[in-house]
Amino acid sequence: MSISLFTKYCIDSSSLIDLNWRRYPQARYPDLWGAVEHVFRDDVLVAPREVRRELQNGSHGDDLKQWATDHPNFFPDPDDDQFRRVTLLLDEFPRVCDLRKRRPVDADPWVIVLAQAHGLAVVSSERSDSDKKIPYFCHQVGVPVVDIDGFFGEMGWSFSLGGGLVGAASSSASAERTTPTS
Repeated sequence: MSISLFTKYCIDSSSLIDLNWRRYPQARYPDLWGAVEHVFRDDVLVAPREVRRELQNGSHGDDLKQWATDHPNFFPDPDDDQFRRVTLLLDEFPRVCDLRKRRPVDADPWVIVLAQAHGLAVVSSERSDSDKKIPYFCHQVGVPVVDIDGFFGEMGWSFSLGGGLVGAASSSASAERTTPTS
């Protein structure tokens, strides 16, 4: 997958984990996951390669690991500009990469620089009141952030218990998005 003019969002690991493990498991909500796959395929949503690695190495369910493995094209490799940006980000904000985490990959800085490099909003389930989480660092570098429910709203999505997508995807739907202030 490449970043296209249609790409609007970069999703972090916490959002995919939250969707699958905590809120909407794939086996029980196949229509929602079909919609997620659709926006990935249509280049509206992207995640960096390191998100895929976190999902594959994490302990958040075999179905999410398998999903990440089955969809490698949803997770593009970083380019030279992103490598440059991640170096600058880590120089300015060393806490963005939590070395105390007991996992081999930390995707957070890569999510931020992918969004920054391509003018995307980050979709994150992390708390916005912590200065150690993605929303804080996004605000510091001028990248807009939206949570999962806000993303659903911006896409114009709603799902019914009877199954199926009720609303159609729409980029004009309004939802509360936190934007950086100078």
